[in-house]
Amino acid sequence: FAGGSRALSAHPQQATSRVAILMNCSTHACMDVCDFACGFDDCPGGTGTLFIEAGDDYFAKEKGMNALKAVHITTACLSVLGSLFVLVTYHLIPTHRGASLRIVYWLSISDLVTSFVYIVDGGTTANEDGSSRCPNGLCVVLASLLQIFNLSAIIWNTYIALNMHLTVLLAARIVKDEPRYMRWLHAGAWGPALLSTLITGAAGGLGSAGQWCWIRRDFAWAQVLFYYLPVVLSLLYSLAVYLRVRQRIVSLRRNASMAGTPAEGGSSTLNELMHRFVSFLAVYGAINGFRIVRRFADAVAPDQPTYALWVLHSFFGPIQGLGNALVYGWTPRVRRLYAERFPRWCARLAVKHAPTEHAPPRLATTTNEEAAGVNESL
Repeated sequence: FAGGSRALSAHPQQATSRVAILMNCSTHACMDVCDFACGFDDCPGGTGTLFIEAGDDYFAKEKGMNALKAVHITTACLSVLGSLFVLVTYHLIPTHRGASLRIVYWLSISDLVTSFVYIVDGGTTANEDGSSRCPNGLCVVLASLLQIFNLSAIIWNTYIALNMHLTVLLAARIVKDEPRYMRWLHAGAWGPALLSTLITGAAGGLGSAGQWCWIRRDFAWAQVLFYYLPVVLSLLYSLAVYLRVRQRIVSLRRNASMAGTPAEGGSSTLNELMHRFVSFLAVYGAINGFRIVRRFADAVAPDQPTYALWVLHSFFGPIQGLGNALVYGWTPRVRRLYAERFPRWCARLAVKHAPTEHAPPRLATTTNEEAAGVNESL
């Protein structure tokens, strides 16, 4: 490898202007780790960088990349706290834990692991050393965990909309078949996540994706197939469910008005349900929307990345756990629970006039048990 080292020292300007095609194989990694496996194009001549003309691009400056790392480490820490809050609250709730609460619980576990991976990734140089032919072992492990729990989180998010679809729109009796229902949900969440990771790993696509360890940038097909496509489909399905449920609420109100039957209690419950679901869509859309926009911008102009989009991606990417805590874990019911358990700390959190837990209006084929499930669904 001495010849390769001499070539690098003989052409430092040429090396710094090259693109690190095989993802951040630094000079140090090539000389001390990769041995004879790395070619000249694997080594940009300085610290690994994503972009052409390292000396002219803000991303190549140490302060720029460190700022991005600081942002995503900070939001990942907040996400860890949010996920832990949801998990602790789940175990403190004394009532029956239905399918909807279990979905949020497993979503929070996925987000907790994902946030932890972001923190470890940001605190190490695993994504800066190695290339496709000389991968960093820690980076591959982090990339595998991130793919598994990222995709599973997308699927668990989709299950929230699915649960509303089944209980509100189809009036399905999932309460009586809940164990079997949850087994199917687990198979549908973890199966595709593990399979996508195995396929990508077998193809050599796990490693440094630039800012963190994930599916490498030169495996764009895997990123689209195993992340961006599921996210888009999940968002579209969730939006469709929201529109259908909203239409059902309007129809129920109109029928109640025509029949002269007051439906204030049920209307209030459904309004609270829809408010939470809209909040879920806003959080889910913001978190993944910036990822999709940044990916599209990079695909259109790969040599002219937009730093602002990378900052937004770094901020919103790991923050799902905090969003879950705000949407699902900070409800009037939860505030009353904490006020009862910790009266000295949480006295101000208690709702002065605690609303009565009403069941929503009976749908065409909805029974009382199913209505209770709807009331709990978010």
